[in-house]
Amino acid sequence: ELRTPLNAILGFSEIIKSAAFGPIGSNYREYAGDIHSSGAHLLSLINEVLDLSKLEARQFELVEQHVNLVDLVESSTRFVEPQAQKGRVGLSHSIEPAVSLIRADERRMRQILINILANAVKFTPPGGQVGLAVRRTGKGLLIQISDTGIGIPADKIEMAMEPFSQVEAGVFQDLGSFAQFAGEDD
Repeated sequence: ELRTPLNAILGFSEIIKSAAFGPIGSNYREYAGDIHSSGAHLLSLINEVLDLSKLEARQFELVEQHVNLVDLVESSTRFVEPQAQKGRVGLSHSIEPAVSLIRADERRMRQILINILANAVKFTPPGGQVGLAVRRTGKGLLIQISDTGIGIPADKIEMAMEPFSQVEAGVFQDLGSFAQFAGEDD
């Protein structure tokens, strides 16, 4: 029931953004794009909450398939790019040429990358940098997200990893932050 009105908002904003019924001003097209992006993000958050409830009920299933990692990284960084530009934060990515296809749940991987990138951008001051790097290691694949933001003190990391918890922003010094995920090759 949460998704139905949100899908209507997404559909109508897409119609306005594309000027399907005739010309509109560029400001309105930009606003429609913002509405659509915000609606898509809200739909993503709703899906995350529903996924979490499935996890807790032990009814969550991964949909593993071959995923083009280059496309996944590029689409994830493109999604966060407007937020980075608005905050005057540099956003870059690099992918080792030998890395292309992985076996993963594409939606979940995109969700992870966007969430971590958006968080890194959010807590990085203007003029800072957020980077995403992908490379093979002896044990598998390394996806590394780094930023020049405020970081999380070691004694607060466990609390930050708890569902629905958040570490108070601004209570720590400029420590920088780092997140990485390593998986075995398939």
